[in-house]
Amino acid sequence: MSKIKRLIDIWLYINRRKDFTAQELADEFNVSIRTIQRDLLELTEMGVPFYSEVGRNGGYSMLHGEMLPPVSFTEEETASVIFTYESLKQYQDIPYEAEIDSVTYKLLAQVSEPLRNRLISIQKHMFMKIPLRIEKTPFLKTIFRASITNQILFFYYDSLDTRKEKTAIPIGIYSENGYWYFPAYDLNHDRISLFRADRIIELREGSISKIELPHLKQWLNERSSIPTENPCELVLRISRKAVRGFSNPFFEFSKITWEDENTGILHQYVSRCEFPYIASLISTFGPEAVILDPPELKDLFINRLRDTLAIYGEK
Repeated sequence: MSKIKRLIDIWLYINRRKDFTAQELADEFNVSIRTIQRDLLELTEMGVPFYSEVGRNGGYSMLHGEMLPPVSFTEEETASVIFTYESLKQYQDIPYEAEIDSVTYKLLAQVSEPLRNRLISIQKHMFMKIPLRIEKTPFLKTIFRASITNQILFFYYDSLDTRKEKTAIPIGIYSENGYWYFPAYDLNHDRISLFRADRIIELREGSISKIELPHLKQWLNERSSIPTENPCELVLRISRKAVRGFSNPFFEFSKITWEDENTGILHQYVSRCEFPYIASLISTFGPEAVILDPPELKDLFINRLRDTLAIYGEK
């Protein structure tokens, strides 16, 4: 085994073990303790974070956080990483904001100047437009980590009309239309509810739960079919003009059955709890959309129009 390969293998080994001795490494890699000690010294100079413990049973322990051995990237792979990170930086908050800048700096520092200039030019020639939101999400990283470890969180949630106390286990975070959302298992109501991360007022971390929960992609796939909370079918007549000019991803326009070149019918399952939100979305279509079903949503929509007309003195 070459020295370089042995150093990388030792690096991976101690990342997994966390606590180790020179004798363990010598036995594992079939070399002398003196060779292992020289290897550990080189790894220390390379920045691998571990320290020695003195005493009769002393050994070595990794500091918090792992460092990976050197990884080779092609130009295309490096460009894809930088482009993805630059896109994420458009958000007010992201789970690993400082780390993104650090990764980009390290990648650019390791390449030749001509390649560095080409990679930097990505920022000038590619852009992913995301709606700018001023709301802050200071607990986003904590929520993300809790979803990975199945940790219980206690928090106060601003639901616009009141401040609610919640006890829940996040199952992941996702971004939509410029906002961060997280579905979480509500321990008080025995169901998974959806929360917007910027509406968390206070948050306290709890213990690790053993409750088995679906992962984020499973939940999203199930949610896109039939809502679990008070579902009903929305039937909407809508024009191509309305579809083309609408950017919110709420409506599943791929399910439209087109009657002719200009008009189609959308059938989509929604939750009755979302009626006020749906009515506000449909109002942006103006005369380009008509609610056919359910009647409760149609009545809510009409009443909202009447309230709006009353503000302007219309009879």
